[in-house]
Amino acid sequence: MSNTSRANERRKHKRIEAREGAFAVLTSDSAYRFGKIINLSHGGLALRYFSLNGQIMDSDEDFSECEVDIFFGTNEFKLGKVPIKIICDYRIAEDVSLSMRQKCLQFKSLTLDQAKKLEYFIWHNQND
Repeated sequence: MSNTSRANERRKHKRIEAREGAFAVLTSDSAYRFGKIINLSHGGLALRYFSLNGQIMDSDEDFSECEVDIFFGTNEFKLGKVPIKIICDYRIAEDVSLSMRQKCLQFKSLTLDQAKKLEYFIWHNQND
């Protein structure tokens, strides 16, 4: 069985590809990370970002207590301050001084309002 199959079996929610223009900002008290949402579900999302010289640049401690803001377009949609847990961070591609990385995030407890906004975001912004 492949690693991808095992990962899919562990997920409680089906992931969908995000439509172009879906972004997120991961924030903590001491650091932030801006990136493009690759896929998402009711349980979490995958975020791609760039890093200088292949470094993660932020230690796990920088994001031990963190949140993610999800948005689409300039003023179309924003879901803020969603508490998350970082599941993994790995390199996708590398150039001389820049590398593309991906963080996989799991949502922690959502408020009722956040859950409704997330449902709306998934419903209206999935890639057809």
